[in-house]
Amino acid sequence: MDVSQYLQCLEYMSKQAAVSKTWYEQFQPLINILGGVIIGFILNKASDYFKTKKDRKMQIKVIREEVSRTKELFSGIYKEAIRLADLSYAKQEADAWAFPSKIKLACISEFFVSLSYKFTEAERVAIFHLISSTETLNDFLSEFMKGETQPKDHKELGNMAMNLANTSTVCHQLCADFQDNSINSSPILSTALADVLGLNESPLIQAIKKQAEDHKNRSRV
Repeated sequence: MDVSQYLQCLEYMSKQAAVSKTWYEQFQPLINILGGVIIGFILNKASDYFKTKKDRKMQIKVIREEVSRTKELFSGIYKEAIRLADLSYAKQEADAWAFPSKIKLACISEFFVSLSYKFTEAERVAIFHLISSTETLNDFLSEFMKGETQPKDHKELGNMAMNLANTSTVCHQLCADFQDNSINSSPILSTALADVLGLNESPLIQAIKKQAEDHKNRSRV
């Protein structure tokens, strides 16, 4: 057998082998490739799903942490505002005060809207009102800080301090509503937080309570 006949035999044998293969054997390489692509796609989707789910849980956690943290800040603002209002009430000078320049709700601003469906109606109501009330509080803080280096008369100091006290107690209550998952439909009294913080000895708080009691007694007559 010469070389040309040998090559013809090899060609014939390869053709017979191809004919003898089943359709699965012929397409197996392509099936393996497609299978690998599909499995990879599914694994990537599963990984993205669990990562997104984990991210959502973490974002909800930091929102709750921010509410708790700012609630304490509102308490601090309220206490300092009552202290300054007491000085004004007694017509004493206030040389210094301790207020933050601004309250930032960074996590709430970043994540809450896209995650609002994860919260209850009461929690959503509390957060939406909290955002608005915090903006008002920041406006009062800004006005207060503008004249930080300028002397304030007693009346001006008292009015600004009461604006801060009233708004911070509203913000504090909204944080509490969010944490309690409740909607507080009753009026928020300016002395309610004072009772919680043990500020009942404040002359201003005592005066406000006495005024409220006198008004209540007159209403009964």
